[in-house]
Amino acid sequence: MRVETGQSAWLLATVAALVASSSLSLGFAPTLSTMTLLASLALLSARGLRASAERMGPGAARALVLAGGALALAGSALALDAALPLAARVAGGALGAQALVASLGASTSRAKASRWLLPLMGHGTVLAASVGLVVLRGALPPAILMGYASGFALLALHASWAQGSAPRASVAGWEVPLLAAMVAGVGAASLLYAREVVALALLRGATRPALAVALAAGAFALAILCAPPPAPRRRSGILLDVVAHGAAGIALLNVLFLGFSVVSGWSLRLVFALLFAWQLVVIGMEYRTLRHARRSRKRGPAARDAGLRPLTVVVPAANEEHVLPASLAANLAVDPRLRFLLVPATKSRDGTVALAHRLAAEHPERVRVVEGSTGSKAEDLNLAWREVDTDLVLLLDADETIDEGSLRRALAILDAEPDVGLVQGRKVSRAPGEGFLARFVSAERRYCTWMDHAMHGDELGSSHFGGSAALLRREVPPSLGGWTDRTMTEDIEFTLRLHLDGRWRIVYDPDVIVRESDPSTFSDLLKQRTRWSRGWAQCFALYFGKVVRSRERLGRKRAFGLAWLLVITVSALWTTFVPATLLMRMAGISPLLPVVVGVPLTLILLPSRLLAYGYAALRDPVIPLRFSPARFAELALQAYLWILLGWFVQIHALYLELSSAPRVWYVTGKRRAQKAAGA
Repeated sequence: MRVETGQSAWLLATVAALVASSSLSLGFAPTLSTMTLLASLALLSARGLRASAERMGPGAARALVLAGGALALAGSALALDAALPLAARVAGGALGAQALVASLGASTSRAKASRWLLPLMGHGTVLAASVGLVVLRGALPPAILMGYASGFALLALHASWAQGSAPRASVAGWEVPLLAAMVAGVGAASLLYAREVVALALLRGATRPALAVALAAGAFALAILCAPPPAPRRRSGILLDVVAHGAAGIALLNVLFLGFSVVSGWSLRLVFALLFAWQLVVIGMEYRTLRHARRSRKRGPAARDAGLRPLTVVVPAANEEHVLPASLAANLAVDPRLRFLLVPATKSRDGTVALAHRLAAEHPERVRVVEGSTGSKAEDLNLAWREVDTDLVLLLDADETIDEGSLRRALAILDAEPDVGLVQGRKVSRAPGEGFLARFVSAERRYCTWMDHAMHGDELGSSHFGGSAALLRREVPPSLGGWTDRTMTEDIEFTLRLHLDGRWRIVYDPDVIVRESDPSTFSDLLKQRTRWSRGWAQCFALYFGKVVRSRERLGRKRAFGLAWLLVITVSALWTTFVPATLLMRMAGISPLLPVVVGVPLTLILLPSRLLAYGYAALRDPVIPLRFSPARFAELALQAYLWILLGWFVQIHALYLELSSAPRVWYVTGKRRAQKAAGA
């Protein structure tokens, strides 16, 4: 009964705060609304501080929480003192709110260093807004509003993480309502910003409604941080995770940039110049890739020059019961001298382990099993590598198949170039036209695997290992210390160590074809790309500085190629400033290019994605698009949708990484292709 009473009290206080904040901003009964708002926020704060004190336990940490509560009370007193100037009242109230949110997010657990980026940015932004407010002697320009909105949003998010409602591998509990409140609050603040700086008739009556939304969002966010009742447990899908985290991240980034645009107006032209230069480099790399594809020729020795020989095919498998039999049958038929080492993950939830043993019993001369019991693909590969007794190893995923010609070509490259330690083949969809999802994935994979990866290898020397579809010399992984699970993309981490080590090269050959199955559902695609994005971000944090420092030893071209691959995977942090830049253009703040320069640049920049994807679709020698006006229109839509999807997935992955969310190695569900064995 006590719990129910506490929950009822929280609900009543929350409703009262929302109603009072809306009434106050709309001008209804201001005295009553103010008193009701203060009383409800005081009740919520007391509940939240008590919960924080209980969570912290006795001692100095608990005293710190109580001190934060005392500072919050003192700040509220300053805000209510009518004798003080407006600037002092607002700044004092903001300081008290900072102390309150910091106390609500107090935790005894040791957080990852990246988790402290948010509170540092949040407190710094709020303090900068308060200092600006005092310097401007009570004026409330849009920059101050932006500073408070974005700063307190960051502090609220960090407090939520510290309380334990996050980090999680997926959204849960009150995280989605908190993110929604943050987006609504910063969105309303942005509307007020636009009302002040953009002369649009549409926004003339938006002040009071926007203020109501902003205050209500802040009150609701505070209520969520103040020990709300347990949220009903429900299963959330990856789509909700990506949309919630992506929308919140993009909104916060744009509001931070809006505030910065006015606070640091002196440097705005520099910021715009950097953003514009970045876009030029991105588009330039796309056109460079397109130029390389048009000029490219078959590389390396002819396939007939390499004879087949005994080698070991290592096949990791996790939840692959439905694809392994067909792919193994196809690969067994390539050549009788191939020996297979199946590595079924014991954590598989289907019959993969039992199936692997059954297949080994059916082919005792050619198939062995090493159970992957470590919990990660990287360590399972290290286990399997100890059982390899041939000089060369072909690494394939459980759904992948290779043909004899491609295998001969990869062998010929290793024979001709002793310093090549790894030949990476091109992964090609087994059924690229079966359904919209397969066509959507194929549109991006054509460009990446036929054009982009080849350009990086041929022109920059920065080929990367793709985790499978690769032929390796057996001694290469042990010479580098094997695979590690430091990141969620063990292949990229391995790639960077290999390049930095300097003893071996990676060759990417798009004519070495390995067929694979597409993700079975859109959710599987999002899980796959989230893992890739998060792993690339982890590799950026670990290796970007090392690559830059090693540029002389690596060679400037290869260093640039590797650095570019790392930077582009976290580029959503600044390429999602599109809404803010559009709003600032409307406000007349951003620099304006002359028409004679802007129009030609637009005609060059905008179609680059469609030209690259269109050329890949029409000229791909393995999976060309069957041209029709409808299919090409669909391709155009897919080309630009991949930009938006990439933004949301990157922001979602960075959100998980900054919040220290658990690393979950999702197993991508693969499509059951009808022609799996015969493709």
